[in-house]
Amino acid sequence: MTRSDTARTARTAAGGQATRERILAAAAELFERDGFSRATVRAIAAEADADPALVVRYFGSKERLFAAVRLPHFRMPDGALNDTAALTRLLVTLADDQLSRLVDLTSLPESGTGEAVERVRDDLDAFVVRPVMNAFAIPEAGRARVEALIGAVIGTVLLRRRLTTRALSVLDQDELVNLLAPMAESLIAQSD
Repeated sequence: MTRSDTARTARTAAGGQATRERILAAAAELFERDGFSRATVRAIAAEADADPALVVRYFGSKERLFAAVRLPHFRMPDGALNDTAALTRLLVTLADDQLSRLVDLTSLPESGTGEAVERVRDDLDAFVVRPVMNAFAIPEAGRARVEALIGAVIGTVLLRRRLTTRALSVLDQDELVNLLAPMAESLIAQSD
């Protein structure tokens, strides 16, 4: 390979990465504004100043592009899992941070959810459920308790932020944590 071939390959790779980033930015904007069903690959490509074939080349499908842009990213926020109050605070923070992405997951058509749901479920297990089980020495038989706690926190945050229910919407994060901590203590402390 000549020096000019090497330079051309580097420019192509850099250009490809730039195009990919433009597609991601355009997709994020259109999925946010128009939702999954109304955002089209052609519209995303046009917004990114790219050929629609590149969207498919880089991401495989509109569903995979959506997953790259809008699916929740479950990573426990930094903080020690040394007691249930700290755990509750971390779960509330995580649910607050990822709520709009969780709601987006429900907007996917039934046909597009298999792969996306599987990825979210795997991330939730690897980055939230398992670390909680390990930190509190909860055996596999107690997994349902941890998942129920996560579901209760996400549901409560949904009621507070999206539905703005009267009682929950006026609570600050500390008050919400104090409300949920006894439930967390009860679920975590149960023996299997």
